[in-house]
Amino acid sequence: MAAKIIPFPADARPAVQGAPRITDGGAAWNLIVELVPSEHTPARSATVQPDASLADLHRILARLFSWDASHNYFFSYGSCRFEDPELFAGHDRLSAQCRKIYSAADVPVSAVLTHKTDALFYVYDLVHTWELRISRDHAVPLEQFG
Repeated sequence: MAAKIIPFPADARPAVQGAPRITDGGAAWNLIVELVPSEHTPARSATVQPDASLADLHRILARLFSWDASHNYFFSYGSCRFEDPELFAGHDRLSAQCRKIYSAADVPVSAVLTHKTDALFYVYDLVHTWELRISRDHAVPLEQFG
């Protein structure tokens, strides 16, 4: 039986490095970031452009938590895993696609958090294992009247 190659949905990866990606009308997304488990830790928020890559989101999260961004990381969503580009480079790309593993630098945030109820998980520092749950903030901003 031959392995089935599963390309990332709708070929969401940009064809050319640095090519412009489709944005969500230019509106930034507010994300809710929670440590897992989050019993005693308040949630934090971050703002990101929907066309930013998951690798870009990693750098935002590192600043948000005052990490130096020197450790490996990965994101997970359902059965898909989005790895640190350096970690991903160690994989055979063909076999990685068979296992639904992608480079975080190739996937925009909007391709993963497509619905406001979706959650993306992030693990940083694979030795000490910091785990975060990331979701879109679906609160409606208040309009100014006057």
